[in-house]
Amino acid sequence: MLPIIKAQSRSLFPSFDTWAELSRDVDRLFGGSYACSHAMPVDVREEGDLLIFSAEVPGVNQSDLEVTTENGMLKIAVNRAESSEKEAGNYLVRERHASNVSRTFTLPETADLDKVEANLAHGVLTLRVPKKEQAKPRQITIG
Repeated sequence: MLPIIKAQSRSLFPSFDTWAELSRDVDRLFGGSYACSHAMPVDVREEGDLLIFSAEVPGVNQSDLEVTTENGMLKIAVNRAESSEKEAGNYLVRERHASNVSRTFTLPETADLDKVEANLAHGVLTLRVPKKEQAKPRQITIG
């Protein structure tokens, strides 16, 4: 995680200067997109016959979320409307932006894209992607 404090000049805290320099270098290298790529952290885990995606989307309304599947891909998008806050006030630090963020994941062929379930609670979007029936292991009786 990049630091919250960005030093404009040398401070009494050398570690902040080091992190601030690194942050500026990374922003220059990636055109400022590095910080945005972590704007929606996602955990993916396997639980039995499910893939479970947990995306942090604090302060996002359900109407601003879009979850789509196409050609074996799962896309989670947040489409935030521009705020009138942008114009008001003289910000000393401005880190919250009304920007659109998306993450795309390639799913295995065994994923059943027709049965994806989504739930939004407490700033976490949870997606449950089951395996297709033919992909599930089955016991063969010997007779």
